[in-house]
Amino acid sequence: MTIFYNNWKRILWLVFFLILGISIDFIVPRRGFLKEFVRMDWLFDKHRKKDNSLSSKGKELIKVRISGSVRQKGIMVVEKGTTLISLAKKCGLKQEADTQSLPSIVLEDGKDYHIPYKKVETDQRININTADAGEIERIPLMTERMAKEIVEYRKKYGKIDRLEEIMQISGIGNKKFRFFKKYLTTGE
Repeated sequence: MTIFYNNWKRILWLVFFLILGISIDFIVPRRGFLKEFVRMDWLFDKHRKKDNSLSSKGKELIKVRISGSVRQKGIMVVEKGTTLISLAKKCGLKQEADTQSLPSIVLEDGKDYHIPYKKVETDQRININTADAGEIERIPLMTERMAKEIVEYRKKYGKIDRLEEIMQISGIGNKKFRFFKKYLTTGE
C-alpha cells in the first residue's frame, strides 16, 4: 500500500510543478512578448537601415511599410506629416500604379500601406506563365495574396498548362475562376 501511495505522491508533485510552471509562464511577462503579439518586429527594430531614410535632419521621423506598385518596397523612414502620394512618388511609382485610387492621407507611424495596380481592361489578357505577382494582381477582385500564391504555384509545379489549375489556389473557387478566366491566358 505504501508503494502505491508513494507513486501517487510523486505523480501529484509532478502535476503540481507542471501547473506551477505553466502558470508562471502566463503570469510573468515575457521579453519580446509585444513584438510577438503584434507581429511588427520591424517597428521595434533599433538597427534600421540608413539608406531607406527619405527625410532631412532635425525633423521628427516615422516608420511605415510600403508595398504594391512601387519600385522601392519595404520599410521607409519618413518625416512626420508626409502624405501617401508623396511617399509613393519618392519610392518610384510603376507604370501600372493606380494613383487615382490613392487617398490623400497623412502617413501614421507603424502602419502598412499598399499602392494598388490599375485594373486590367476586359479586352486585355495576362499571360499567367510569364506575369509577376504585380501584373496578376491587376485583375479585378484578385488579391495580393492570391497573385503571390499563383506565382508560387507556378514556381513549384512549373508552367500552367490549363487555366483550371489556378483553382488549386486557396480562395479561388469555381465562381472566381469563371470571372478570372476572361482576363487570363496560358500563352498558347
